[in-house]
Parts: sequence; structure tokens; C-alpha cells
Amino acid sequence: MAKSLFDSLFKKKDEFGPVGSDGEGDRASANNSGIRSFSYSYNGSIGGNSFTRTAKAEDGKTILTLDKMEKHDYGEMSGEASPGFMSALEKLCADHKATRWNGFDKYNPHVCDGDGFSLHIEYNNGKTVSAHGSNAQPLGFHKFVSDMTELFTPEEEKLLDIRKQELIAEGVSGKLQSVMINITKSGYGSDSYFLHFFPSSLRGGNFEARIKSYSGEFFPVGEHSLYSTVPDELLGFSDFDAIIKKNGLIKWFDYEAYEKDCEYFQLHFGYEKGVIRAHGSKHPDNYEEVRKALLTQVAKTVGKVEEYVKENEKKE
Repeated sequence: MAKSLFDSLFKKKDEFGPVGSDGEGDRASANNSGIRSFSYSYNGSIGGNSFTRTAKAEDGKTILTLDKMEKHDYGEMSGEASPGFMSALEKLCADHKATRWNGFDKYNPHVCDGDGFSLHIEYNNGKTVSAHGSNAQPLGFHKFVSDMTELFTPEEEKLLDIRKQELIAEGVSGKLQSVMINITKSGYGSDSYFLHFFPSSLRGGNFEARIKSYSGEFFPVGEHSLYSTVPDELLGFSDFDAIIKKNGLIKWFDYEAYEKDCEYFQLHFGYEKGVIRAHGSKHPDNYEEVRKALLTQVAKTVGKVEEYVKENEKKE
């Protein structure tokens, strides 16, 4: 009876596990002919950081490409890897016995969210390794991904920085279409400012502001909260655009740095072509001047919206 119950429990557990093929496993032979091409894709859950990284041997060089969901406006990035990169990748695959994962193809039908992966390796002798999983990984794969990420990351950071500088040089163009400003310092007695607006043609409720003013520096002391649909001309797009251009905020594109116990800021300015975003608690050059100019304009914009809302409430 006990054995029957034990077997039944494990059988039930297996029913809710991944299904599919484990691939070649220990039957696979090592491949020491060298890697011609390597591709790894990670598919995160909705909103997750999905990406694809590849490495290809071309004319004695290794060309890397990277496409990241969280950097979608960067597009696909490509560049030459440092000398010895492919040798290090070949050693990594050999040490982890990557050929044993050939044919792995599993998914878990009982998981509605989660993540997945796809791996493809082509060797110089024409043989390949192909593995796929959705909420399922082969034995030893987690450590392989960790070591692979450690190898690729320094090279990918170079690609990201090159593309970032290219986007800064390209700048933004067209009309300013959205403004989001979030400036706050944790702790009671610290001012906090949140402002988000965009053209009313996009959807209803085109203006939101949540302000806590203890200092009275830009707003009367107290809490100010607004959510409304207002005419675009009240929002001061051109005034914010002038501040952005005057202070050269394109140089803050994708800025991210942190320092302990400092005021956090988050800025997002969307144009018809291009976007400027920056956040962190370690402040870039000219931060105090930019902060003052932005929050002064925030106060003017909120004041106009408050007047508009009050007037319309009287009419109703």
C-alpha cells in the first residue's frame, strides 16, 4: 500500500512537469572542430527583458550581434569581438558539454507565464546543436547561461555604448509628444513631484500630477493631486521643449547612475522621432539648474490645469 501511494504521488508530480524530448544527453559526442556560429535567445514573460545574442566567425574575426527588448530603440547592434573571444566561447561550450543538449525540446503546458530559451550552435564540421525550452531547461543549463552571460556582457556593453553615442549624435526631432517627470527623496518631510502628460488625441485622461510639497519651494505646502483631460495648449509642450534644448538634455539619453541617500529622479521626454530618458540618484552635470527649470515649469503647468478644472466645475 505504501509503495503504491509513493508511486502515485510521484506519478502525479510528473503529470505537472515539462513534456517533450531530453535530446541526445550522454549519448552525444564532443565536437572539437571549432564553432562557426552561435546563437542564444531568451524569451521573457510579457514585459520581460527578451534578447538575442549571436557570435559568428567571419574572415578570421568574430562578429557579435545583440538585440534587446528593453533597448528596442537601439535596434540590432553589431561589432567585432575582442581577440580570443571565440576560443573562450568554444572552451565554454566544451566544458559544459553543450552537444548533449542537442535535440532538447521541452515545454511545461501547466505554466501560463514564465520564460523560454533557444540555443543553436553550428560547428566547422557541419554538425549542429539545437535546443529549445519553455519553462524547462536541460541538466546543467543554468550554470552554462550564467558563464555565457559573464563572457558576453563586457563585449555587449561596448556595443551598447557605441549605439548610445550614435543615438545621442542623431538627437531627437519633431514635436515633443510626452513628458514624464518624477523627482523624489524617500522619507517624511521630503518633497516629491510626479508629472505625466501627452496629447489628448492619444486617449482620455491626458494629464496627471501628484505633488507633495513640504518646503513650499515650487508649490504651496500640502498635497496636490490632479488627473484630467485638458486642452493640449495648457500643457506647455513648447516651454518644456525649450528647457530640454537649452540644457542639451539629449546628452542625458539613457543616463543611469546611483548614489546612496540622494534624491531620485526619472525623466522621459518622447518626441515624434526619438526619446530622452534618464534616471538615478547620482546626479549628472547641471542637474540642479535643470531641476529648478523643470519644476518651475511644472508649477506653471499645474497652475493652469487647476484653473481650467475649477472653471469647468463651476460651469457644470
